[in-house]
Amino acid sequence: MADSDYYILSLAAIGRELNIRKQTSARVHLAAGLPLTWVSEQKDAFKKYLLQRDSADFTFRGVDYHVDFVGTDNFPPGLCCCV
Repeated sequence: MADSDYYILSLAAIGRELNIRKQTSARVHLAAGLPLTWVSEQKDAFKKYLLQRDSADFTFRGVDYHVDFVGTDNFPPGLCCCV
């Protein structure tokens, strides 16, 4: 969380998923797997980091995307349930 690398990689992953679904905008609820010690100690700070903006406009592989962030859940590794 010391820099924006993870945030930018998260946007790229969102862009990839939207591209697969042939969408350019979405309301997104993030689910993140965190190291076990982070879940109890840093989950609130990590949630704040992921939700640093209410929305994001970005370009991924030449396509413009818009996402509205509606929430996030943090889980220990192996317990992240993605829908």
